[in-house]
Amino acid sequence: MRLLFLILLFSNVCYCQTNILKNQFKISGTVIGKDTGRIVLNYYDGNNRMKFDTTIIKNGKFAFSGTVNVVSDANLWTDLKNINFGDKSVIRFLLEANKISISYREGFVTKSLLQGSKSHTEWEKWEEKKTKFIISNSQFIYKADSIYRLAKSDTTQLKNLRLATARLDSINLIRRSADLDYILQHNNSYLSAFLLSRYKRWLSIDTIEYYFSRLSKNVKNSNVGYTVLEYVYPLSKNLLFKKANPLNGVKFNEKLNLIKTVHDLVSKDLNGKNIEFKRFKGNYILIDFWASWCKPCIADVPYLRKIIEEFKNDSIQFVSVSLDTDGKRWKKAINVNDLSWLQVSELTGFHGLVPTYCKVIIGIPQYVLVDKFGKIINFDAPRPEQPELRLLLNKLLNKEF
Repeated sequence: MRLLFLILLFSNVCYCQTNILKNQFKISGTVIGKDTGRIVLNYYDGNNRMKFDTTIIKNGKFAFSGTVNVVSDANLWTDLKNINFGDKSVIRFLLEANKISISYREGFVTKSLLQGSKSHTEWEKWEEKKTKFIISNSQFIYKADSIYRLAKSDTTQLKNLRLATARLDSINLIRRSADLDYILQHNNSYLSAFLLSRYKRWLSIDTIEYYFSRLSKNVKNSNVGYTVLEYVYPLSKNLLFKKANPLNGVKFNEKLNLIKTVHDLVSKDLNGKNIEFKRFKGNYILIDFWASWCKPCIADVPYLRKIIEEFKNDSIQFVSVSLDTDGKRWKKAINVNDLSWLQVSELTGFHGLVPTYCKVIIGIPQYVLVDKFGKIINFDAPRPEQPELRLLLNKLLNKEF
């Protein structure tokens, strides 16, 4: 009996270790032309949480390790001064639970070499098949940009600009159509989920639901599948789709369905005390979604501080909701940036009830404006540095008199 118990115990240990190893990745990198420095890896981990890991380049070498949920969209930030995901200094790739090698020459990251990810290799091969569209796309982007510059001083170029832009739009539609066809023909491919995530902001909600529903269960449950569901779920009104594709598990969905207004939301302050949003009844609420790792969010702080000071005696409650997952980093950012107004967080990143209900799905900073009854007036209100926000708040206050 004791021997049987030990066998079962050992089997369970092996099973757990296998699961952990199955989701682990290790990246070894080489930078040609740069011996020292820092580099950042952005990806979704094994729990579908967004991660920003930093490591040091030493003697032209760097390394990362962690977990992913089968396949994740990943970005390697080679220039830490850059804050734009689309910058040429960012290496975008599909990260798998495997040993990955990356090499690039400083200043030429677009020609980086990556090995160890089958999904990334599949992506590269698919892009090669679309080469004629990509080349045409690049040519017309350059042409349209050149004509745009000329049109500023020469109005006769406006017609050429319209023609070039129309041609570019046509090429983009062809590329999108090809990618969507690929998704339907390769429902068991992780690349299909990645391609769908790239177009999610340009497709209707029912169209996204249609393509997502046709992906295999394994693909849906991966990181790349989750990024699509994370976007479409808060926007969807299709109860059957939501039931078939729960976002963060059945219990999370049940809690989310009970929330009827912002006043039903609850978060925690710096001391771990529950902050019920119903305490703000009778006031407008401006919710600032931010995170310690978000540079544009930190850049907004001086402007937001001015807005708060200007409206401190009015019936507007300002709440900053952090999408951090690390409590220490959250608190440090609050102290460093002297954020003296109400700060709350579930410390679950984008996956909490508050950001999900408020449809914080594309990126941050995002500002959500709520009326006195807890109904959201604007899911994407102007940022503090924009004069439109001040005008909007004044307009709301004037309605009171």
